[in-house]
Amino acid sequence: YYSIRKGPYKCHFKKPTYLLWLQQIELFIKQMNTMKNKDVPYFSYTFISEYTHDYLSVPRDFDYALTKMLQNFKDKGWLENTLVILFGDHGHRMSSFSRTPMGRFERNRPFFSMKLPNKFRKSIFLKNLQSNKNKLSTFIDVYQTLRQILYINKFNQDVSDQENSACRNQFKKNDHKIRTHRGISLLEQIPENRTCHDAMISMKRCSCLQR
Repeated sequence: YYSIRKGPYKCHFKKPTYLLWLQQIELFIKQMNTMKNKDVPYFSYTFISEYTHDYLSVPRDFDYALTKMLQNFKDKGWLENTLVILFGDHGHRMSSFSRTPMGRFERNRPFFSMKLPNKFRKSIFLKNLQSNKNKLSTFIDVYQTLRQILYINKFNQDVSDQENSACRNQFKKNDHKIRTHRGISLLEQIPENRTCHDAMISMKRCSCLQR
C-alpha cells in the first residue's frame, strides 16, 4: 500500500493518506461515543510524521484537516471528558538550518499540547499544568502525568478537592528515584530551577547547547 502512493501528499486513490488516518480516528471516536459505549474508557494513539519532513506546504493542509476534525469533536461534546495530547517527536531537523545553534535548540524542543477534561477547569491540576508551560519537562514527565490521570480515575478522586494529599503524595515526590523512572507529573509543580541533569536529559539532547 505504501509503496504505490505518489506525490508530496502521498496520495492513494487521489486522497492524501493523512485523510484516511483522520477518518479512522473519527470512526473510532464516534463509535466510542455511542449510547452503547459512552461509559467505556478508551485509548487511542496515532503517529503521523511523514508530512512534515520533506515539504513545507503540506503541513498547512494537514493542520487544517486536523483542526476541522477536533472542532467537530468539540461541537459534538466528545472532548468534554477526554484527555487530548498533540505532540511532535522532535523539532525541525531536516535542513542545514538544523545544524545552526538555533536549529540545534529547536530540534530538541518538539511541539507539545495538552487539553484536560472539563472537570479539571477549576482544579489545582490545571493551575499546575499552566504554571509548568515555561519550565523544563520531558516525555518521561508525560508518562507520569498519564499515570496520575489513571490514578485519579481509579480512586474516583474529586479533582476540585485541593487537599486530597492521600491521592497526590506519590506524584509530588521529586527524589532521584522518581525522576529516573517516572519523571514529575505535569499536573504537579515542576521546580523552576530544574536542570537537564535533574531531568535525566543527556547533554546531547540538552537545550543549553553545552558541548
